[in-house]
Amino acid sequence: MKQYRSYKIPDPKIGFYGTGINKVKVAEVKKLEELLEPIQEYLTNLLELKPARLSLRFLGYHDEVKEENLEDAEKKLLAIYKDYLPITIKVVGLSGSWQKHPKIERQLLFADIESKELIALHKEILRATTIFPIFQDVEGTNFKPHITLAELQGKYGKNVPEKLTKYLKGQKLDIDITFKGAYIWLKKGIKQLL
Repeated sequence: MKQYRSYKIPDPKIGFYGTGINKVKVAEVKKLEELLEPIQEYLTNLLELKPARLSLRFLGYHDEVKEENLEDAEKKLLAIYKDYLPITIKVVGLSGSWQKHPKIERQLLFADIESKELIALHKEILRATTIFPIFQDVEGTNFKPHITLAELQGKYGKNVPEKLTKYLKGQKLDIDITFKGAYIWLKKGIKQLL
C-alpha cells in the first residue's frame, strides 16, 4: 500500500532530499530564457537555468530519512537513469504556480512539458523508492512534470497581474529540450549521478 502525505507541496524552508534530471545544452536553455523577455518586468530572482533542472521525486525531509535508505535509493536511481538518459522532452507552454497550486506561498513560473517517456521514467523511480512517502499532488496521480523558470516578485504576492496570466495562456510552444544528466539532492547539495 502506498504511503501518501497529507499535505500538498514539499516545504522549501525545511530541507528535503530529492532526485531529477539536468544537464541541458546552453543553446536550449537560451530558448527558454528568450520566452521570458516580454515579461521581465514581473520577474525577480531568476532561478538557475544553466543547467536547468527537472525534479522527479522528493524523497523526504532531512529529519525523517535514514542515510542507509538514501544510499540504497542512489544505486537504484543510477540504474534507472542509465536506461532512460538522454531523454528529450517537449516544452508546450508556460504557466504559474498561482494557476496550478494557488495556496502555495512562492509564486513560480513554469515551463509545461509533455513526454510519455518522462512519465514512464517517473513511474520507475516511484517503484524503486517506495520506502519514501509520496507527495500526492506533485508525485502521485496528479504528477505534471515542469521546469521551474523564475519566481514572481514578492510585491505581487497573490495578486498576479492579469497581463502576465494572459501572456502565459497565449504561449503555445513546441521546443525540444534534451536532459543528459541525473542528480540526487542531498544535505550537502546536488550530487551528480550521471
